[in-house]
Amino acid sequence: MKTYIYLFTIILFSHHLKAQEVSVYDFENLNINAVVNQDNWQVLGCHTNESGQNQPPTIETSANQGNYVGSKALKITSYDVGSEHSNCDRLNDDNWKIPTITDSTHILIVDVEMSGGYWGREFSLCYDKNEDGNFTASCNQTDQDEKGITIIKTLNKVEIRTNGIAIGEDNLISEWAKYRMVIDLQANNRQGEISVYAQFLENNVWTPFANLQNLNANFNFDADNGSNPKKLNGMKLENEAGLTAQFDNIIMRTFQKTEDYIICDDGQEFNILVTKDIPDAQFEWHDGSTNNSISISDTGTFFVKININDHIVLIDTFEVMYDNYIVNLGEDIILCPEETIEIGVESDSLASYNWNTNQTTNKINVSQEGEFILELDNTICTYYDTIVVSDFVYPLDLGSDTIICNNSFIEIGPINDSSVSYKWNDGSTGNTINISNSGRYTLEVTKGECSVFDTINILKHNSIKLNNDTLLCNNDTYTISVSSDYETFDWSNGSSQYQTTIDSPGRYWVQAQKDGCTINSDTISIFYDYSPDFITKFEDVTICNRRQHQLTVNANNYDRILWYDNSTGITNTIFSEGFYWVELSNQCGTSIDEVEISTENCDCYAFIPEAFSPNSDGINDDLEVKVGCVPTRFELAIYNRWGAIVFETTDYKEKWDGKFKGSVCPDGMYAIRLDVKFERELKSTFTRKLTILR
Repeated sequence: MKTYIYLFTIILFSHHLKAQEVSVYDFENLNINAVVNQDNWQVLGCHTNESGQNQPPTIETSANQGNYVGSKALKITSYDVGSEHSNCDRLNDDNWKIPTITDSTHILIVDVEMSGGYWGREFSLCYDKNEDGNFTASCNQTDQDEKGITIIKTLNKVEIRTNGIAIGEDNLISEWAKYRMVIDLQANNRQGEISVYAQFLENNVWTPFANLQNLNANFNFDADNGSNPKKLNGMKLENEAGLTAQFDNIIMRTFQKTEDYIICDDGQEFNILVTKDIPDAQFEWHDGSTNNSISISDTGTFFVKININDHIVLIDTFEVMYDNYIVNLGEDIILCPEETIEIGVESDSLASYNWNTNQTTNKINVSQEGEFILELDNTICTYYDTIVVSDFVYPLDLGSDTIICNNSFIEIGPINDSSVSYKWNDGSTGNTINISNSGRYTLEVTKGECSVFDTINILKHNSIKLNNDTLLCNNDTYTISVSSDYETFDWSNGSSQYQTTIDSPGRYWVQAQKDGCTINSDTISIFYDYSPDFITKFEDVTICNRRQHQLTVNANNYDRILWYDNSTGITNTIFSEGFYWVELSNQCGTSIDEVEISTENCDCYAFIPEAFSPNSDGINDDLEVKVGCVPTRFELAIYNRWGAIVFETTDYKEKWDGKFKGSVCPDGMYAIRLDVKFERELKSTFTRKLTILR
């Protein structure tokens, strides 16, 4: 094996912390009182007219407001009071846009001067999802799904929101201040992280908000709303009604981190270029140098601090290390006969491969000897390794297949060679073995890591194996066969053919001759059996309703009982009418018997209540005679205390409502007489008292 490494000797430039884009908006070129329709600004004011002025807001530039003396700033003034706001919306266009944000962008820095006023003012980066040209649905309510990243200054606090949800606040406030949001879009497993600082204009010192550091921004790069930073395409400036607010020097920057450096082991010096283009930025490297690039000629861990306006906004650490890539095809290989092997290295998605066989995969299959060279390029260095494959040749011949007789053996194997090892398929390791049984015998000869094989078949005329003992049914016959390759046959029943037919029970065997050997067989026993037979079959029967009936099997020659309900006992109890069956089975067949069970009503009854209350309250308003089955005769009569009939019927379903000829019968005692007869029962007469209670 020979390995070569070809090293790139070029100077490497890394755009580490490269400023992808910088956007600046300072309002210096705005005309007084002319913000509307200039640079695609859109103005929205919502007013309650509580002061009676009915005057819209004004958006203008101011040169002498607060700490902005001598410098222009955007001034938003609302004249009405109340909770209404005035908004200034700015969408991307050819002249201005929010810096591009992608999945690979790691850092976004937003600076905004937001001063004046007393109550609320805010700066927002938004997403114009509905493409209506502004970010406000009604007054100060942001359109659904268009809320992005917002910083709000009120009387008592500074608050940060993402997608309309507050994620942190701090009460370190000043009337005149520049605010800076440093947003790491890839932190918190791509949910983002926000830290907020303020430069108070009275002393120009950057101060971190203690409660607004490393906030989880809850970004979602897959969403179609303002929680996805890639969707942000404009900004909104907002001022609370009845107040005046100033905005100036809105600056946004994106920075892109790079991976650690891997270099070839050639000791070449290379440059790391941070950027050419970060306004107001200063740099401080690990070695104290302050240029925007540094030359490094060794491995190790390094860092650079980026300072903007006397504020360190980012400290990035990176590592430079030599490429420790290993390409190793392994030791030279001896290729066994008719063998295909795989050579190569594990796959690397960043590497490219080129073999001297013109194949371009990380691994190749080899089935012949030769020298194989792999060239691997991992985008940093190029490596070569070589492996030699040689054929393995060894003579091995166990001879032709052989036949041996019973009670004899044969020795097979080559002449002993101490330079090789032997292994038979029975596990023995000598160069020869003694064989006394039929079989296929294989010898493996191994030299180094390669093996060759040879096989010999030994046939020994051992005893003949007949079929298993067999059960025959009824008057069946059975044919026993052995191989027709034997020379002669002598069966125990006198047959001299290779097969014989059996028609009676007994024990049978055969003796055969072949190749001068006498070959005996084992013994097969033949038994006879018969199909199941019912001694007594079931007869159809009628039973009383709600009674049970037991069925019992009386039969011969069965091994298994199966009833209609999957039970397997000799008896089965029936509880209702219907058709029922039982199946008997054995090896010789099945027999089925069926029976029909009919039922009749043997316990009819008649029930007469002792009282009822026909007062139309829906409870027990009618007198009804309850019967257990349909009567063949039914005569009901009800008498008052003077013996007069007040109700009579022959319909067992008819009820009495306590009236006679439409008039209500008085409360009291009445007499009942009922003559009733059911099928298969004698006529019965019932008399009893009945009470009417209202």
